[in-house]
Amino acid sequence: MIEKIVNNLVKNLLKIEIIKSEEKVLYEYGIRLLLTSIFNSIWIISVAAFLGYPILGVIYILILGNVRTQLGGYHAKSYGGCFVCYNIFFAFSILVSKFLSFIRCNRLEMAFIGGVYLLIIYKFAPVPFAKKLDSSEKDIAKKNALGRTALWICIAILLRNYEEYWAFEILAVLGISIVLMLTELNKKE
Repeated sequence: MIEKIVNNLVKNLLKIEIIKSEEKVLYEYGIRLLLTSIFNSIWIISVAAFLGYPILGVIYILILGNVRTQLGGYHAKSYGGCFVCYNIFFAFSILVSKFLSFIRCNRLEMAFIGGVYLLIIYKFAPVPFAKKLDSSEKDIAKKNALGRTALWICIAILLRNYEEYWAFEILAVLGISIVLMLTELNKKE
């Protein structure tokens, strides 16, 4: 369905001469990425609202949108596989966050947990365009990823009084950390 929409949009853009034929592949990729992101966001917020947690859906999208763009991570072989993986992780995160919201952690314990996540992310985070970057640029890219992740951990600590939100946020960052670690370990095999 998305492919059909993308092809029709690009065909019409070519027909009315908004884009050139040599730009076709670039526009197909960009439109496909935009449409899948919009669809996934609407779907996640709808599922979260159906389950009674619309704010968790928004937090999930913001964390993934902000952190994953810097870190990379798991890439499925098809859009359907990506969609299923994205939704399974979201549903699992909601269920576990409900459990974690009953656990009382103080801010120091949360900061420790966040520090562990940052170490995992720094150690295993893939660097986009790694072949084109020298070692100092790779280090800067990893520090950017750490900064974005640290921001979300700080927000989670500030949201401590809202148990279900901080637990969900901490869990989402944990999930990203685990996926990065598994992806990196897969590459080494």
